[in-house]
Formats: sequence, structure tokens, C-alpha cells
Amino acid sequence: MNDKTRINGAEGDLPKYTQLGDSRRARDRLPPEFETWEKVFYRAADFVFLVTLVLVAWICLTGFQVSKFLPDCDCWPYIIFGAMLVSLFVDRYFRNRQHLHDARLEDRSEIESMFVEVKSVEFRVLNPKRPLNFKEKKEALLAEMKRLKNLGPESWTEFQTLPLSQMLVDFMKVDELIAQSRSNLSVFEEYMEDNPFRSDVEIYVRTLDRIEAAIERIGEPEELTPQKRDSKSEQLRAELKTLLADIADYQANWAEGTTAIRNLMTCGTVAVPVLLVMGILPIFSGTNNSLSILHWGLIGASGAVTAVLLYLYQSNRLEVGNTEGKVQFWRTVLGTILGFVSGVLVYTIIAGGLVTKGIAIPQFESTVVEGVVFSKNVYLSILWAFVAGFLFEGVFNRVRQVLKPS
Repeated sequence: MNDKTRINGAEGDLPKYTQLGDSRRARDRLPPEFETWEKVFYRAADFVFLVTLVLVAWICLTGFQVSKFLPDCDCWPYIIFGAMLVSLFVDRYFRNRQHLHDARLEDRSEIESMFVEVKSVEFRVLNPKRPLNFKEKKEALLAEMKRLKNLGPESWTEFQTLPLSQMLVDFMKVDELIAQSRSNLSVFEEYMEDNPFRSDVEIYVRTLDRIEAAIERIGEPEELTPQKRDSKSEQLRAELKTLLADIADYQANWAEGTTAIRNLMTCGTVAVPVLLVMGILPIFSGTNNSLSILHWGLIGASGAVTAVLLYLYQSNRLEVGNTEGKVQFWRTVLGTILGFVSGVLVYTIIAGGLVTKGIAIPQFESTVVEGVVFSKNVYLSILWAFVAGFLFEGVFNRVRQVLKPS
């Protein structure tokens, strides 16, 4: 591979990043592209979602009677609602890479302002001239700027623009260097707020100590000449370059976590009403006068997903790191399964007569009676199933205590 095909090379004369050829997969290009099989899957998912959306609207308008255009079967509403959820999840999964890339893009105006700064770089000090090898460094700087322009704004992620930011550090005058160091420290500090990982906080503290020590070493303008202050600024320049790399790493990490949370909220917002409607379909369709054990499980799963969404709402943290994003994702997946099991478990407990009968306990044997008794038992069933999923941890803990050998 020659120098002109290096991603971070100094030539910067690639017309487009994607013109590196077939040596890079479509998913690794900037912006990322879909493989052929991925396009088939996510487009099929989009088509299925639109079709199921139309079918759901038709079902609602016809009073949950689908026999007019589909073979007579009570399972069709469940298949349609289930296909809607699956198609949404598939779409979010395949589009996640695109959404993540969009979240990682830098502000275009900031990068363009860096380009202006690149064109106006000059010596930091004269006699002796600093930085050393000024001509070579400026040529490398211009080549890097050209590379970014060739990539285009749709490819300006934090790691693509990092080399240019680090190169500019060599041309900063001392006072500007100190100001930029403290400014980036404040940005780094924002990622440490409410950070649950002690190692990350320790990294920030060590970085803060090193930069403050490097600034103190430079001294005040009244104490030293500009030339002497500049000669003592090399340590701070090295620390700032490292800090810029650390910030870029955290930006990428948080973009991934934030994207996961937003996809999770989208899927959860749709899943809650869909699972709930699937759980109470017999009431609307009139095919049955009671909710079966399966319906209790679906309502319980809806309650579990609601609990996750409520946690995200109360925590007020829509921007999180990659680790936290994965935690919330698996919390939702496992919570949905456990919520389903919890709804089934509570159903068996009540139906088995293990809970003392009372005004708040649904009586399954009375659900065949029409009128007030029927309505009351069905509504109580919905309440108990939803609460069982919403508080599934308490349900399992309670069952564990009851079954624990004395």
C-alpha cells in the first residue's frame, strides 16, 4: 500500500474515503455503509413494520375482526403485533451503526474554524524560532486539513479530527496553550460527573495534577521572557495532546452509550402499548371472557419494560457511557423475560388458591358471569399482571421467602 492510500497519511489527496477500494468493508467506511445482505434485512423490516402498522389500524377500525381479509384464526392479531415489534427491533439493530456515526460527528463549524486557524499558523516565538521544523510541520498540517476536506463533513468524527487538533498544539503560544489546556480539562470533567467507575475518576485526577504542574512550571509572564516560558511549555504540550486523545475516546464511548439508550427508549416506547394490547386482546375481540396465563405474561412483560422506562425518566440520564448503555439494554431484555415469568407466576399463585381471597383478588371461576362481576375480575387481572411485571424483583423475592425451607 503506497503513502497515498494511508488513512492518516500526509498526502491527503484521496477524493473520498470510500475510494480506498474493496480493501475495506462497507461497514468500515466513512460514513458507514450497509452490506448487501444488511440492506435486504433492514428494508424488509421496514416494509413489514409499515404493513403491520396498516393492519393494526385496520384491526382497530373493524373492531378486531380480521376474518374479512385473512383466514379465520384468533392468532392473527398476535402475529401482526408480534411482527411489528420484531421488525422494529431488526430496524434499530441494523441502523444502530448509522445512528452511532451521526452521534460521533463533530460540529462542522468547529472543524471549519480549525481550518482557518491552520492557514494562519506562525512561529510561536522568534529568536530562536519555535516550533522547530516549522516548514515541515506546517506542510503536514495543511496535508491533514486537505485530507479532512476530502473526507467531507459527513466523516468528521472525533478520531478523524483528532490528529489535526493535536498538530495545532505545536503552534499555540504559551498563554493560548494554558487556556486550551484548562478549557479541555473542564470538558474532561463533565464526563466524570456521576461517573460510577473509580478508575475513570482517578485518570481525571492524575491528568489534572500533571497539567497543573506543567502550567506551574511555565511560570508567570512577569517572571520570565516569552522565549524561556516557551522552552518550558513542551511538557504541557505533550499533556494537552494526551488529554485531547482521552477526550476523543470518552466522546466515542458516550456516543455509543447514548445511541443505545435512545434506541432502547424508542423500542420500549413502542413495546409497552403493543405488549399491553396483546395481553388484553380477548377483551376487545370478544373471543373470550377471561385472560389466560399467556395474557398475564404479556401484560407482565409490558409492566417490566415500563419499569425500565420509568428508571430512565427518573434518572434523567439520556447521555451515558457505553458500559451504562449496555447495562440498560440487558436490563430491558432480561426484565422483559422476567416480567413475563412474573406475570405467569402470579397467575398460577392466584389461580391455585395460594393467595387469600379478598376484594382485590380476581376470582377466575367467576369470569364467565356477565356484567359487573366479569368487568371487575378482568380489570383486577390486568392490574395484578401489570404490577407483577413492574415489581418482578419483589415477586421473586417473596416467592423465594415462602418456598425457603425453615
